[in-house]
Amino acid sequence: ADCEIFNNTIANCHSALEFTAKAKVVCRNNIFYKNTTPIRVDKRHGGSYAGSTFEHNCWFPNWSGKGDTDISVNPGFVGPIKPLKFNPYNPGGRRKGGRNDRSGRPKPTGPIKLTAYVPTFVADFKRANAYRLKKGSPCISRGVDVKLPFVGKAPDIGAFEYGAKR
Repeated sequence: ADCEIFNNTIANCHSALEFTAKAKVVCRNNIFYKNTTPIRVDKRHGGSYAGSTFEHNCWFPNWSGKGDTDISVNPGFVGPIKPLKFNPYNPGGRRKGGRNDRSGRPKPTGPIKLTAYVPTFVADFKRANAYRLKKGSPCISRGVDVKLPFVGKAPDIGAFEYGAKR
């Protein structure tokens, strides 16, 4: 489906965005940080992002398909950034004992709660606050107005506004 994706921070994932069908997205003010694959396209099922718009995003490391206004710099998070060792979106897989086999995978710890098919996350502000921008970040005031409140001359790229009071 066509959609807008704005003001997110997507970090340490296998793929930041996946297109399993033909879709046109408008993607603005996002940080894509250290994802294995920036964009994954499943062409077997007609996946395509042709005609999509990428503006005022930060791709780190660089993605060759980024838009003219996108940047590729280390966003300068407060940190520390620690990738989850447990992948909540792939608790089983089809290896070894079948669909729900968890052989060789660590048991979930911390705030991750799983149902049979859909993972649900409990708010983890300690992890979330690690993705706030440090003073002097190149992502501060580098976004475009998407009608959300912001601090400074322009919206920040990413999920958190630098200097915003909670």
